[in-house]
Order: sequence, then structure tokens, then C-alpha cells
Amino acid sequence: MIGTMVLALCGVSWTGVLLARNPETDAKLKGALANFQAVTPEMLRDTANADLLVELRSLAAESDATPAHVLLMKLGDESAIQSCVNRLHSDRKKMAMNQLMLAGNPKIISFLSGEFNMEERGEGTFVGDQLKFPVSMNAAWVVKTIIVNSPAFSVEVREWAKALPELSPALRAAVRAWWETNKAALLREDYTAVVAP
Repeated sequence: MIGTMVLALCGVSWTGVLLARNPETDAKLKGALANFQAVTPEMLRDTANADLLVELRSLAAESDATPAHVLLMKLGDESAIQSCVNRLHSDRKKMAMNQLMLAGNPKIISFLSGEFNMEERGEGTFVGDQLKFPVSMNAAWVVKTIIVNSPAFSVEVREWAKALPELSPALRAAVRAWWETNKAALLREDYTAVVAP
């Protein structure tokens, strides 16, 4: 079945022709993409959706401006996470940041550790009329957003993250210190063991 969808994500329009292997898979794919924020990892892990995962991976390989990336990162797909983290170093960094935050998977934090630990200048700079922040500060902002919105972390940790400053060297320093305190728990994905510094 051929269906054309126009979806907006992060201010980028994406138009694609969906060629699912059968009408049922096509319907699942359309539903998942249209309602990507409501799709849970449990839904994606359901064995009845194995065909959907194949199609999502295929769609993600065709374009980085698709909600398929968000869905795969929600699931914890390491290839999708790494691809999105890599885009933080490109002119598509704003879309990548939004996709990482929409996915909200705490697993993303360990993939971002190299980025928020980069040694870079301390503040944003104007490029034309736009303020641009270094990759390390953008990565720290993504980490803060994931912590605040993730029920995987304790209320205490989420409240600590809420109180962190906006994009700034202080935010980056706080995220770095938090990472060092919780690195082992984050790497083993034991988010209940994570503490506020």
C-alpha cells in the first residue's frame, strides 16, 4: 500500500512515500508516525509490532527528519541514538536536540557524555542575529530536559534538575558533576540508583 504523509517535527517538514509490506503494517506505521509522542517503548517491544520496527528502521535510514528516529530512540535503539548525537555537531543540531528530548530515554544520557564533557568556550556566540551555543552546553541542556521529564528518575533527582540554570557554563558544570557521581548507575541503566549531587 502506498501512502503519502506530511509530518512536522522540530519545524522541519518531511514528506515521504510509505511502502509497507502489507496494509496492516502500513496502517501501524502511519499511526505510529502520526502519534509518535504517545507511542511507548512497551508498544514498540510488543512482538506483534516486529514488522513496524523493520519499517521504522528503513524510514530512519532514508531521512533524519522523521519521527521514526524518535520512536527508535524511545526504544533504546543504540544506532538511532548515536546517529542523533552525531548530528549535534552539524547544521542539523537543533533538530537533533529536539529529537533527543522528545525521545526522552535516559539511556541517551550516557551517549551524550562525550559531548557535555567536551572542552569548549564557556558561552554562546552570535552568528548573524542568532545566538549559538557550543555542543557541550546543548548536550547538557538535553540531559537536563531528559532528567526533568523522565519518571525513571526519583522525584528528588528531577527536582534537582529543574533547579539547574538555563543554557550556561554553570549548567554544563552541574551536569558534568552529576555524571561523575552517577556514571556507574547510568551506564548499567539503573536509574533508581541515580542521586542528586
